[in-house]
Amino acid sequence: MSKVKLFLVVIGLILVLAGVVIGVILVRRRQEARLKAAPATTLSFRPAAVTAEQGGSFALEIVVDSGENTLAAVELHLAYDPEYFEVSSIIPGSFFDSPVELKKDTGTLGRIVYILGCRPEGAQQGQGTLASLTFSVKPDAASGVPSEISFLASSQAAGISEGQENVVVGTTSCLVTVAQVQPSVTPTIAPSLTPTLASTPTLVPSATPTPTTPPLPPTATPTQAASSTPTVPAPTATPTRQPTTVPSNTPTPRPTATPVPTSAPGLTATPTPHSTVPVTGGLWPTAGLFLGALLLVFFGVVYTW
Repeated sequence: MSKVKLFLVVIGLILVLAGVVIGVILVRRRQEARLKAAPATTLSFRPAAVTAEQGGSFALEIVVDSGENTLAAVELHLAYDPEYFEVSSIIPGSFFDSPVELKKDTGTLGRIVYILGCRPEGAQQGQGTLASLTFSVKPDAASGVPSEISFLASSQAAGISEGQENVVVGTTSCLVTVAQVQPSVTPTIAPSLTPTLASTPTLVPSATPTPTTPPLPPTATPTQAASSTPTVPAPTATPTRQPTTVPSNTPTPRPTATPVPTSAPGLTATPTPHSTVPVTGGLWPTAGLFLGALLLVFFGVVYTW
């Protein structure tokens, strides 16, 4: 074999070995590129719009959505209007299991720098609250005009197997509207007139009138007086012409029974005497009546004679 042929064989072997090495390197890089995820992380505020009163306060959450990225650290750069707001506090959220505050700077007016990280085994993928913020509104802040709290372009996130590449692809700001404090009107309560209840009339039970029987007037109970009837000697019969007999109305006194009053209230039983001859009075009135009767008989006889 000539020297020329040997030289060509050696050159060919060297080229083949070089090609194999270059091919292996290119395949490795291609595999690494396939394992590496594209940047897909977004940052936003929750809520996206807030209304706060002058002199009041409000809270915001910084929400991260890593998409296909597995995050190990996040660096936040925020901007706000210092004429409207002041930062009260900023604390880690629940996205990382064991977050580590690498930096927290709120000393520059209108700016916040906050860096959170975790151990490689604590890297997280998905959506969650990265940090919580509290702002206070200045009492003299202009009302009615929305003011923006935003992420600066320097905000970034680092993912596992991403090297030094920033995987943040988008951010969303928050609009805060300051409302004017309405003066509180203290209602003046007019003194109310307390009605005074008049004394309640007490019903006194009145006695139910019981119909009473009017007292009966005293009734004189006629008492028959014991009187002796005088025996008048009969006149001697003179044979004369018989006159027409005139019936005599001389009553014969009879004892009168004491009347019993009936049960009708208010009525008094009045005894009715059976003769016109009074049952009281004594001997002389009775004798006078008897003699008067005899005189009437006598004059009747004389008249008819």
